[in-house]
Amino acid sequence: MKLFTLFLLSIALASNILIANNRNFDDIVTKQKDKLTFVKFYATWCSHCKTMVPIYEKLADHYASDPDVQIVQIECESNRAVCSQMKIRGFPTLRLYKQDHEKDFSGKRNLENFIRFIDENNDANTHNPQIESNVAEVTQFDFDKVLNQGKDLVLVVTAAWSDYSSKLKPQWEKLSDAFANEKDKVIIGELSITSHPAEDFVKKYHITSLPAIISFKDKNPTVIEYNGSFDLVSLVEHVNKLSNTHRTVDGSLNTKAGLIPEIDTLLSTVEDDSSLHDIVTRLDQVKSTSSKYYKKLLNKLLNGESKFIASEAARIAKLKSNVKDLSSEVLDDLQVRLNILSSFKDITITPDFTTSKNGLIDDGSSIQWVTFSQPDDLTGSKVDNDIGTELVTTNVVDELNKHTIWRVIPKITVMASVSKSEIHFLLHDWGSDTASLISGLVGTQEDVRVGIGWFDLVALDLSWRRQCFFSGLYKGWDQFAKH
Repeated sequence: MKLFTLFLLSIALASNILIANNRNFDDIVTKQKDKLTFVKFYATWCSHCKTMVPIYEKLADHYASDPDVQIVQIECESNRAVCSQMKIRGFPTLRLYKQDHEKDFSGKRNLENFIRFIDENNDANTHNPQIESNVAEVTQFDFDKVLNQGKDLVLVVTAAWSDYSSKLKPQWEKLSDAFANEKDKVIIGELSITSHPAEDFVKKYHITSLPAIISFKDKNPTVIEYNGSFDLVSLVEHVNKLSNTHRTVDGSLNTKAGLIPEIDTLLSTVEDDSSLHDIVTRLDQVKSTSSKYYKKLLNKLLNGESKFIASEAARIAKLKSNVKDLSSEVLDDLQVRLNILSSFKDITITPDFTTSKNGLIDDGSSIQWVTFSQPDDLTGSKVDNDIGTELVTTNVVDELNKHTIWRVIPKITVMASVSKSEIHFLLHDWGSDTASLISGLVGTQEDVRVGIGWFDLVALDLSWRRQCFFSGLYKGWDQFAKH
């Protein structure tokens, strides 16, 4: 009870400073082994002590919510016993009590230096691990080094005594978290003028009010001033514009991430597969990490696999729904793919197969055609007479499997009529669903029959298109092998 009463007496009205005297000094200071105590020994007649009054009040306010730090003062004329025992020789004397150790402050007496001195000697900062921050701590001494990393820099200049700086801090942490996956592009930093000397920096960059937000593009030392709002949405928009990024306030990518506007414009005007070839050529001239995926989707269209676009978009959307199981990097990749897929969703191209003279495959090899005197020799099945008896034929399985790029499933036989410049595919014991699938791959429903069926296909013009078609045919068989 006695200790509690002394404690109440030590508190000054409307102040966070603890007032010590001869009777309670030990209870407030020396016996508080688990606290770090900063004490001002002063005299009422001391002009330097009077100058320090508002600074010391702000110091106490700064640590008001910190249970490990207390700010104390004792007036030595009225409490000579304690001041004599503490061997106080001048005023003001500023001393830090830490367990059984004492350490006098000897620097310039301002708020910034007081805070730095206390924090540097505060074991609580070491024993209580802090949540990892994505905000880069910058000082005037390492600023040039940070700037010369070749990344964009968005820097907030703050001070511990600035109420607005304190209010901005949570938003700044959220901003840095939102751009955590963009560390190769932009640095979100803070320069505190209370944690480190910053007079030269403040003067050089004309900092007149706090907090101040200044930005730098790449290694350019020219300041890009920010005069917008301090709300998170505005800050995110500022960084996106500066660094050409596409983040939302929660750190996810928006619907424009990964898109190549120039290519998307070309895609919106596609009419046939020749337009797609032009886009493939243009992509080779574009420097973008998205080019590879654009090319993959273009090849799908050229192969006649336009249905892949919708099915892939559905698959990725389903994957994204399991957010808890995916890292932020994987989620970014999936969002980019969804965005690019959306640029292809309205495009449907039927491959244009035209006459081929040499039968070359993409790797430069040539199919050696085998001649049969009668069409029936091919399979033992009756063949339509209108095709003619003078045929050049080959078994796709035997011939194409010689090439490492092909793995064709058996029961597919191709016959070419030289005179008509047509290629025919014989479908052995396939159901109607499979026949429809194959006809869909080549873009025609003509002459398709169940069981033993024929459908005509204009012969291949380019060797690479032969590869695309057979590849698509293989995938179709693999998918419907049960029929």
